[in-house]
Amino acid sequence: MSKVVWNPQMTLIEDTTKYILALNENYFKVPKIYYEYLCKIIGKVQYSDVPKYFAEEDQDIVSKIIEKLKMIGILIEEHQTENVKVQEVTLLLTGKCNFSCLHCCQDAECGGKAQEELTYSEICRIIDKIEKLRIPYILLSGGEPMLRKDFFDIVSYIKKNYSGKLSMITNGSFINQNNLKFIVKNFDSISLSLDGCDKELTLAIRGKDVYDDVLLKADMLKKAGLKYVAISAILPPSREAEEKFDEICKTYNVKGEPRMYSMNGRGGLNAQKIQRIYDAYLEKKGYKKYNPIKYEYLGCLEHCGACRGNLTIDAEGNVYPCNLLQDDCFLMGNIRQDMGVLDNYLESKGAAEIEKVRKLSGMPCEQCDIKNVCWSCLSDVITFANGMISYEERCKYRKQSIYKYYEVEKYGFGNLDNNAMQS
Repeated sequence: MSKVVWNPQMTLIEDTTKYILALNENYFKVPKIYYEYLCKIIGKVQYSDVPKYFAEEDQDIVSKIIEKLKMIGILIEEHQTENVKVQEVTLLLTGKCNFSCLHCCQDAECGGKAQEELTYSEICRIIDKIEKLRIPYILLSGGEPMLRKDFFDIVSYIKKNYSGKLSMITNGSFINQNNLKFIVKNFDSISLSLDGCDKELTLAIRGKDVYDDVLLKADMLKKAGLKYVAISAILPPSREAEEKFDEICKTYNVKGEPRMYSMNGRGGLNAQKIQRIYDAYLEKKGYKKYNPIKYEYLGCLEHCGACRGNLTIDAEGNVYPCNLLQDDCFLMGNIRQDMGVLDNYLESKGAAEIEKVRKLSGMPCEQCDIKNVCWSCLSDVITFANGMISYEERCKYRKQSIYKYYEVEKYGFGNLDNNAMQS
């Protein structure tokens, strides 16, 4: 066994008698006397020898501590370095859609953007490049990807020339009995956009009565033999609404994929309108609304896949860190102009800009001791930094939630806004 070192992505929170070592939602409490002495030893001796540097009566406890820390990734192998390798490329086949949903982060609609879409031959060259780089997942999206007249030709080329897994996000409106067999044969997974927990809410958000059709297509795909079928939805902040959505997924034996609300595209333009729709819906149904910040995922920006595990290529060939970060400042190149952008994207100005966001450079929380478990999505950082949602409000709620989750004793809650924890 080689030496181990502290994971640089770890967050260290000091309590009155102990340190809380956190990585994502995993954490472990270590008495101060043990942690401070471990810091003198870790990285200098072999992993198996670490307990020997403690008093004999403490060695069994120390063995259990370092075993747990290694298991949850807080202690890592000395030579285990971060291997930046793209795991998934999202390929936006078109910027057009046959729907015009209020919340669309791509601002997609019929006759919309992407008048200079990648040609079939250009897409084939991109697929060849992705295969050469051994990127294991391709996700087709849009707009509505099945709007392209050459959609089936593109999929056929991918399956013939690409060895990884192929997935698609679609509104499902173009799936029918004539192409069902083709889709089941060629795709590893399909995610159907529902965006509601019943007919009423889906109609209000999507502008079309598609609720029954989406569920019909999910049922068709499952019965035709596609193993992984998902239904995705952006839902109002209500446990009752979420439970209703879960029940739908169980009924149709599909995977439920609740998605984050994005302030990009029409999502930002219609945010207040959608909020009014949600509030009116919850009041009508008698559902209780919760504060989404209180239940926000405890994550780590180091693990956000943007520009590391994921890349997005839009319908015109522009390469971005992810679907939610299609801003000019994060542009890493255009693949129709330079196929080598997938080899050198980490050297681009766009990649440098996204790393500044990852480090929270220039933000009030840049020096905060819990910042690594406070944020999990780079797009969220930008949304709050731009003042689209109150940064100060989020900070107040999040600190209380995080300290409560990790059971940090020295901070207490007596002089904090208790209503924040109740809302």
